[in-house]
Amino acid sequence: MSRRSTQRFADMSQASVPERLDFIKAGAIFETSARRAFKDHLKDMVIAPTPSDEKLVFLTGPAGMGLSSLLAEFSGQFPLAAHGETGLLSAPVINEHIHPSGEIIDYCDELRASLAIPGYGPMVRQVSFQKTLHLLGALNTRVVILEDFHQTYNFKKHQMVAYQNFVHHLISKYDIRVVLSGAPQIWRWAMDDE
Repeated sequence: MSRRSTQRFADMSQASVPERLDFIKAGAIFETSARRAFKDHLKDMVIAPTPSDEKLVFLTGPAGMGLSSLLAEFSGQFPLAAHGETGLLSAPVINEHIHPSGEIIDYCDELRASLAIPGYGPMVRQVSFQKTLHLLGALNTRVVILEDFHQTYNFKKHQMVAYQNFVHHLISKYDIRVVLSGAPQIWRWAMDDE
């Protein structure tokens, strides 16, 4: 076994009960070779994307498998930042949960809020979708992660189609890679989508 795969955890044998509980709640992540390989693959999609790279990635697994933790850890490596004298903002990786309302406009507004970028207000929300797509292109976004994508199957047809269109536009118009994570039924999206 290589030295890189060795992982050490804190010795909690002499810790108090509250300290042990806090340690357990914080979670222990085993950095396996498979986990590293997947993060490396995502990193390659951000740093050196090539035309042959997959532009749509499905990350599926049962609840509690740690997909959200992995994606949060990965996306945290690429925070929103201002560059140089221009002050231009860049966000190489965007990681957002599907909005529970099912409305793509709500998703776009929450995304802009998480990036600390003003939205358009209730009177002009109908333009928020296209403006958000344009914004992601301007921010030099390379990967957009949509977590819990399986939730779209609880939405009305027009809501599901709106999210499908969002993914299509990211890939085709802005050359942004998309990662869909969630329960295994997200595969149905690829099978049902024309």
